Amino acid sequence: FTVTGGSGDYFLVNPDNDINYGRQPAGATNGLVTIFGNASAAATPGSTAPVQVVNSSPSTCRSEILMINVPICPDCTEPEITDIMRSEDNVCPGKTVTLSIVGDLGDATEWVWYEDACGQDPSIGTGTSIEVMPEESTMYFVRPEGGCGDPWDLCRGIMVTVDPTAIPDPPLTEDLLYCFREGAFGPELTAEGEPGATINWYFTDPGTTDAEPLSSPPTPFLGDPRIVTFYATQTVDGCESQAAPLTVTVRQLTNLEVTQNCVDAFSYDLDICFNAFNADPVAGQYTVTVGNTEYGPFNYADSEVDGFAAYCVNIPMAGDPTDAETLDVTVTDTEMTDGLTIDLFDEILAATSFENDLTGDQYIDTGDPMVDHDLVNNVGQQEIDVDADMAFDAFYFNTRNSMDGLTDGDFFGVTDFTGVVGAFTDGNQGYQFSDADGKVTLTGPAIDISNCETVEISVDIFVQETGWEGDDEIRITIVYDDGQNDTELLNTVGSDIDDLNIEGDWMTLSTVVSGTGTAQLIFEFDSNSGFEALYIDNISYSAMSCAADGAVAEQCSVTTEFTEESCFECPEIGMTAVEPGAVCLGEDAMFEITGLVNFAEEMNLETDFNVQLVEFLGGEPADAYEGGTVIADIPFAELMPGDDPDVLMASATTTPMTVGTVTVCAIINPTSEADMDCMPQACTQLIVHPLPTIGEEANIAVCNGGSTEITPTSGAIVAPAQASDLIISQYLEGSGNNKCIEIFNGTGAAVDLSTYSIRLYNNGNTMPNTMTALSGTLAAGDVYVICNPNADMAIRDLADLLATSATSFNGDDAIAIANNGVNVDVLGQIGVDPGSAWFGGGISTLNSTLTRKPEIFEGNDGTTMFDPSVEWTSSGIIDDTEGLGSHTFNAFDETPATVYNFYGDEELTDLLAEEVASFDPMTTLEDSPQTIYVTAVNPDTGCESEAVAITVEVIACEIAITDPCDCNDDASPIVFDAETGIYTNANDGTFGEVVAITGPEAAALPAGFDFRVLAVTDAIGVAAGDVLTYDAFGNGHYSVSFDHPDDVGYSITIGLFEDNQQVGDDFIISNVCAYPNPEFDPALDPIYCDFEPAITLGGIDDDDVNGPTSVTFTVNGNTAVAFDPTTLGEGVYEVVMTYTGADDGQGGISPDGTTPAYRGCTQEVVTSIVVEPVEISCISNVNVTLGE
Repeated sequence: FTVTGGSGDYFLVNPDNDINYGRQPAGATNGLVTIFGNASAAATPGSTAPVQVVNSSPSTCRSEILMINVPICPDCTEPEITDIMRSEDNVCPGKTVTLSIVGDLGDATEWVWYEDACGQDPSIGTGTSIEVMPEESTMYFVRPEGGCGDPWDLCRGIMVTVDPTAIPDPPLTEDLLYCFREGAFGPELTAEGEPGATINWYFTDPGTTDAEPLSSPPTPFLGDPRIVTFYATQTVDGCESQAAPLTVTVRQLTNLEVTQNCVDAFSYDLDICFNAFNADPVAGQYTVTVGNTEYGPFNYADSEVDGFAAYCVNIPMAGDPTDAETLDVTVTDTEMTDGLTIDLFDEILAATSFENDLTGDQYIDTGDPMVDHDLVNNVGQQEIDVDADMAFDAFYFNTRNSMDGLTDGDFFGVTDFTGVVGAFTDGNQGYQFSDADGKVTLTGPAIDISNCETVEISVDIFVQETGWEGDDEIRITIVYDDGQNDTELLNTVGSDIDDLNIEGDWMTLSTVVSGTGTAQLIFEFDSNSGFEALYIDNISYSAMSCAADGAVAEQCSVTTEFTEESCFECPEIGMTAVEPGAVCLGEDAMFEITGLVNFAEEMNLETDFNVQLVEFLGGEPADAYEGGTVIADIPFAELMPGDDPDVLMASATTTPMTVGTVTVCAIINPTSEADMDCMPQACTQLIVHPLPTIGEEANIAVCNGGSTEITPTSGAIVAPAQASDLIISQYLEGSGNNKCIEIFNGTGAAVDLSTYSIRLYNNGNTMPNTMTALSGTLAAGDVYVICNPNADMAIRDLADLLATSATSFNGDDAIAIANNGVNVDVLGQIGVDPGSAWFGGGISTLNSTLTRKPEIFEGNDGTTMFDPSVEWTSSGIIDDTEGLGSHTFNAFDETPATVYNFYGDEELTDLLAEEVASFDPMTTLEDSPQTIYVTAVNPDTGCESEAVAITVEVIACEIAITDPCDCNDDASPIVFDAETGIYTNANDGTFGEVVAITGPEAAALPAGFDFRVLAVTDAIGVAAGDVLTYDAFGNGHYSVSFDHPDDVGYSITIGLFEDNQQVGDDFIISNVCAYPNPEFDPALDPIYCDFEPAITLGGIDDDDVNGPTSVTFTVNGNTAVAFDPTTLGEGVYEVVMTYTGADDGQGGISPDGTTPAYRGCTQEVVTSIVVEPVEISCISNVNVTLGE
């Protein structure tokens, strides 16, 4: 039996109570048996053996005793060998032979095989059969081992004979020579072997290394100029031959440079230099073709120069190169007769529509929702990890501290549910994200895009329309492994999904990428509601212009363009910096043109010439002889000699004509092939500031004593505008697929395009049909052109990006640039289908190229009616690409001017005040009128606007009563007491009065004055602080209307105010007027007898110098001219006199300020008269005459 376990140093085993066995350190001499590993001991079958673990020191530390029952073993069954066999004999060295045994192991545990001798260590295998590969004839043995009878006395052997003559010869190979091809692979290598032989390929010689054979014939990489050796063997009847080498040489000709050397004025030669990697340095040759003429062959050995793989040859050329012809120069390796080119083709690198078999309609996560973990597929549930056309892996992140996550059963994974989306875009299934209660990432495979020029990655998405919350997030990203920045197709982080207009309809997200590695699509979804769902479908990696093997013969060569240059010495031009370096528009700048080499000799020119200064907006033009504006001509006769007699100089003072950073170039004109066969130019830059503007300013007219300060308000500072975001600058909607969109960056700073996308709204849709993510950086002032990949080649060559999704528009589709999901510029009107196109001002969006007007610098939101003629121009030519790839931007902003210059003369030589907000010329009545000339000033540049004239006039203002003493005829009646003869007058009648401030002799005043009442006495309806009204009566006066009472003089004081401060002297005026004071004439008695004769009624006013206008009477309301007691009879009668006076000729103005003016107002006088019968009471009224 064997004892295992225990933590002591040795075992004490007492099977028969009289023998000890122990596990102890080697070399112990205490009489115990030394046993290593597990402790083993013999025991009597059928007995009980106690076992105890004892510590070595102290030995008193012992375990409990374990009692072991020792069983009685049965007798062993002997093994038997019936036969031993080999699969074949007389084999080649190293061939595999199978050895097998037929027999019965009995109580043995296994068959063990040996080489050369039975039991000779090490064994070579176990089991009923093994495989051997003898290099020479070898004897092999097998025997049973293990079990109760081991070792067994049984062993059998068998010989395997090796025949060295059975090895086949190496296959036939032929070295290959290829041309370098970027990113390409050659065809599979081939070798010729015996009929039926298998060809094996190795990277290293299998005869000298432990090389493993390749799984398939190699395809040599042609994108690296190198020499590589492969090795091929052939296997015949299981025997492999020695290796035959096959060398692949990739030859590359590159860095071709052509240098022209003038031999004389009319002939030249060419130095042709290039690099030839892996060229044959001994026997190799090459030819040179210039234009249509071939030269050579030349030997590499004769052409080698210093430098790695560098070769040069000189070729004399015939003729005069004055035509400046551009020729192709080609160097061709003559050894390369059958090279290789690469066919370019388009293909779908990867795609899926999730059409794999459905495994369930719900997913339940078995992981811990509080821990980030990988998600795995569960039997009978929705497939969350996809392993179909494209493999996707899902991973859960605990972002919400939810106890549920996906453990409560959610709809997540491959699905055919269409209740929300209506239908999937490709096939019957898609992939669903919903109710994650955390974040789930779905990571796609890394797709190799390195062999293709461009790859369009697209995915269709459907965002369920619901009440998304602020912390819900959807992010769709493409990541790369070659170092370039990630591309975001969609990122809602930091936004409310409900505000992004991406819900409720399928949309395509796409972008066009390229790279040297892989691209990987990653979906991130974070939500906590089953109604917050994202569906995806139709994922595609569509590649264009991919490299594949081809079979078109081509020679190994390199080509460059060479443009002949005239050997006739061309004049040189130099230009000094302009003085000053910045001017205001309209100001002169001084240019010095230096270094006009050889002009003094006139170079045998056939025509006269002059030097011109030409102005261009922006940087230096490639050719200053094309375009631009000529701002100066300097005749040859005005050129001046410099220090060198062969060098002339010129200078010019001229006025730039364009605002902005302009380039002024000096050129020679006229220049033609007959003149010099060259076009020299020298340029310098100049900043031309725009001028401020000023509008018409009101003239100033003030009363004497008022302020004459001038404060202009119409000035504006003009500065180049900067856009707040990108705009669409050009639009091409042409024939077929000729469609492009150009984006312009006028912000003044580089823009990261990773947050931008192009959105198409087809046929009046309010939601984008496609969204194409952009990437990269757009420099300030640069454009980004996106064209359809199926457009004409000449149009595609102008594009920065080829994308179908961004250019699948017609004339009736709205196009938007979006930044972080918000449209920043729209061409068209979103939600409106105009029919075939938008029209306006003779411009259409159908079959047209539209160019944004240069003064436009802000985008449209696409919500208002779209008229293309408002902000766009069109050439009217279909497929017109003029200007595509650049944009003229000449927009300006205006801000109010804050300072002005003031001049005393029209020539602006008499500067009165400089860069101030206002100026007071202190004009007096004697100086008036005075004209001041004002310009708006930009304090940063010193530029002034044109001048406007402002006339300052000081007026001798007067105060006058313009409508004096208008009778209001509202006086109470005067009461006459006939008994006492007393008249009682209330003096309560009022007069209307108008007081005004006028110009001299009541002339009209200009508007704009601020006259206010300062003080007032005895006037009704006016108070201090009241503002006089201008032109209330159409006379240009400032007036105030009021009333004043009868016989009471009033006084009013008026002041002139500017900016709420009084200026000048007070204006004071007063007046007094009176109503009539009439009396009955004759006077009436209080009582009359009823028999008395009639009294004629009359009235008189002693102050009415011009007599009354009218006097009328009523008796008890009845008109009367007399009071007749007899007729009236007994009673009390009311007599009313209505007296209307006549104007006293003073015009309502008191002659001395105290004597009232008399205007002839109406005044009533009332009295009561009694008529009585003849009684004592009336006797007193009877005149008695006594007769003789």
